[in-house]
Amino acid sequence: MAIEPTKYETLYLVRPDISPEDLLTIQNRVEQSVAANGGEIIKSEKWAERDLAYRIDNYTRGTYYIAVYASEPGAVTDIERYFNLSKNNVLRFMTVKYIEEQKPTGAGMSAPPQASGQEDQSAFQTPSLTTEGQANESAEPPQETQEQAEEDQEQPQETQEQAEEDQEQPQENEEQTKGGSES
Repeated sequence: MAIEPTKYETLYLVRPDISPEDLLTIQNRVEQSVAANGGEIIKSEKWAERDLAYRIDNYTRGTYYIAVYASEPGAVTDIERYFNLSKNNVLRFMTVKYIEEQKPTGAGMSAPPQASGQEDQSAFQTPSLTTEGQANESAEPPQETQEQAEEDQEQPQETQEQAEEDQEQPQENEEQTKGGSES
């Protein structure tokens, strides 16, 4: 069984004022490197001429070219070595493995799981007890807890008594104020 060559995509940025002869030399060199490594060019085209985000070698604009090819990894090494040597014409470059986007088919792909009307409450439930010893321990809280619960029940009564006293005191103050203003 023959091994299928890997697909690569090389994006390179050239000077905006590059001569057509120099550009043709760069493109021919990419094609030669791919062919020398048993590959073929799938696509090679001018991508865009754009303003640069920052100045590169006193250039504020550049022309992007893209080459998609199937080849052995040696082609990538040859192309990048050539781009490093021709820094006067190629300002930046990047090579990545090319992965074709596969469109999902209706039968092969399953839909993501849908949430049901009932939520899973198992995380919020207490575990069921199976032995009698465990059930008796959990049925009656420890003595300290019962005493604390009784104290907590007494405290609200004291608070309620304090609130009643506080309500009575302002009424006495009002009577004193009223009595003082009559004289």
